[in-house]
Amino acid sequence: MFVLPALLTQKKYKIHSIVLDSSAIFPEIYEKKDLIFARLPFEINPYSSDHFWRNKYFNIITKLTKSYLDGKTNIVFHTQEFFLSGLASLLKKELGGTILLHLHVIPWKFSLETNEKTFKQLYKEVEAGNFISISLNNTEQNAYTIADKIICVSNSAKKHILSVCKYNKLNISVIYNGLRETKVTPLKTGNEDFKILFVGRISKEKGIFNLLNALQKVYLRGRKVKLQLAGDCSFRIKNRIYLKYKELDVDFLGNISYKKLSILYSSCSLGIVPSLHEQCSYVAIEMSMFGMPMIVSDVDALSEMFEDEVNALKIPLVFDEDFGLELDEEKLTDAIIRLIDDKVLRQKLSENAIKNYREKFTLDNMIENTINVYEQLIQQDNA
Repeated sequence: MFVLPALLTQKKYKIHSIVLDSSAIFPEIYEKKDLIFARLPFEINPYSSDHFWRNKYFNIITKLTKSYLDGKTNIVFHTQEFFLSGLASLLKKELGGTILLHLHVIPWKFSLETNEKTFKQLYKEVEAGNFISISLNNTEQNAYTIADKIICVSNSAKKHILSVCKYNKLNISVIYNGLRETKVTPLKTGNEDFKILFVGRISKEKGIFNLLNALQKVYLRGRKVKLQLAGDCSFRIKNRIYLKYKELDVDFLGNISYKKLSILYSSCSLGIVPSLHEQCSYVAIEMSMFGMPMIVSDVDALSEMFEDEVNALKIPLVFDEDFGLELDEEKLTDAIIRLIDDKVLRQKLSENAIKNYREKFTLDNMIENTINVYEQLIQQDNA
């Protein structure tokens, strides 16, 4: 099986790990307490259309790992990436078992990061209910049809699969991501030192420039805030922010430990997740768990994770053929100012965010639901 760290505490299951690592130089395979761990070099672009060399490489990985897994029963090959379903299929052919595909993304939306022209075209087609171009991705199609069962982390992802894949025997479950609850410091509700927190990769697709543009408008309307940015940021983007948003108080924190991040979750006044595409965001779950008042983009899984005006404020996206997909900056500006001025609303969103986390996004819920899927697959394998 592929590693799902949250299940390591479940003694009924033995979690074997096969990791393909682009930073690895030599293959490393070893056995520890009857568990198999493999870290193998992987230099092939996983999203390329070059199936020949990828399959050649998967054959090598299968030969390297087969002897370690021989004789094991009730194997579930739990793959966290759709392009690894080809490897899981080869291992299943050699060893038996079943394949579980865990889809954490809607694949076509990553073209926003790599080829915005392609993204715009695909976005227009999808909005019109046309999925023909997307369905031509053979790697994605094969992954869905090879899998004995699929886990999606949102209903939006399940809808995507059913739209692009017409294979009528797909077996799909929706299981939200979950986190173990952390002890939370009570939220401060004062208006002084109003700090806004953004956590994640600091990039266009995460909505950072829409957020900064909105904060410029907030500044021009007489409100001063401090923006804390926690996450990777390239020199190019950091320099662009310094030059274009000189009047804003922006603090680049880089990658920080969870301990330091927990302090920010507890001390900042507002959390914003302005992503232009997003599945079941762990950042949004963490903010909810810590009771942060939140503003989120009304997109993909974020749309179903939160209820507008109840446990977050949701901001719509707008699409323009020339400018592409963007967050509605005017509505984001209004929402930020509203939360700066209304501590009662902040307190309401905070309390309801914690309630939302405890009802939907706990680690126990995720583990229980995933175990149920494992049991179904084992029964299927033994039928």
